[in-house]
Amino acid sequence: MKAQLQLYGRQYADEQDFNTHLARFDTAWERSSAPYRFSLGIGGDQLWRGGSSQEQRARLSGQIATSACQLGSEAARCIVSVDAEQVYADTRLDAYDGQHYRLDLRYKAKKDGWRGDVRYRLDYDDRENFDTATEFYSVSPMGQTLRFGIGYAFTPAFELGTSAGYRLNYYRTAHRLQTREGLLVINRKDHRYTAGIDGEYRVNPTLSVILDVQIVKNDSNIARYDYDRRTASIGVSVRL
Repeated sequence: MKAQLQLYGRQYADEQDFNTHLARFDTAWERSSAPYRFSLGIGGDQLWRGGSSQEQRARLSGQIATSACQLGSEAARCIVSVDAEQVYADTRLDAYDGQHYRLDLRYKAKKDGWRGDVRYRLDYDDRENFDTATEFYSVSPMGQTLRFGIGYAFTPAFELGTSAGYRLNYYRTAHRLQTREGLLVINRKDHRYTAGIDGEYRVNPTLSVILDVQIVKNDSNIARYDYDRRTASIGVSVRL
């Protein structure tokens, strides 16, 4: 048996309505039968935004991992995982009530000082959506994400990598929006592009310093959902 508790917080100096806090607990039963490892678990989340409860999630998850998937002489690991979540949103956000499903396929490899990572993820949402007398907003996208990463260990203590990704979100139910030109009925479609640099410096076997830089561009067929985001994070990792 394995158990994991995660706590996350993000604070803004001015826009406190966007402050986010998350508590997540997962427990799973694992069994190994070389070269495979199987996992079946349950978990739950509590999310707060702007100081108020936003939603709770109950989750079932399963995973299969194997090291018998190398394409050549590299050391490889393949992981297939599935998650099914029931979402209970706060009353003021009950449009988000519903289910979320995820299929995640991942291939990781190492050879000499190099590491590589290829990942495909399929997300499917079935939410209540938001309907008013004049407008309708879908919050039930189907998302597909493809991500590539590569890195190199220049020394046993220092590693640097880069990544690139693409995500397509398609909202199966059309939005109904009031615009200056009149009523707009359109199925929202978002193309999100990401690029990043990551690094790790291991001070000793216990302590590491981590760098993560990300550039995100979201290109939507509904202009109000276009955005660009640039973030840089420095973190400390402690392995006990």
